Amino acid sequence: MSLDHKLKALYSSTCVAAYLGITLTDKEVEEFDTVELLALDSRLFELERKIDRDKLKLQIINDMKSVIEDMRREDA
Repeated sequence: MSLDHKLKALYSSTCVAAYLGITLTDKEVEEFDTVELLALDSRLFELERKIDRDKLKLQIINDMKSVIEDMRREDA
């Protein structure tokens, strides 16, 4: 998996974690170098800036429709 894909996966995971109220403690991140954490944060911020929010909304709506259709078929 490329670095770009890994960054996107990490970004998605952190969004889900934030939604669920999950945070990392200082002890859990103490193994990482502060400079590296800042660099990672910077890359994630740049990734966030590049997200086409309208396209993402449309993708979420389409995914929701697809899942609901599958749920209906499963319930039938």
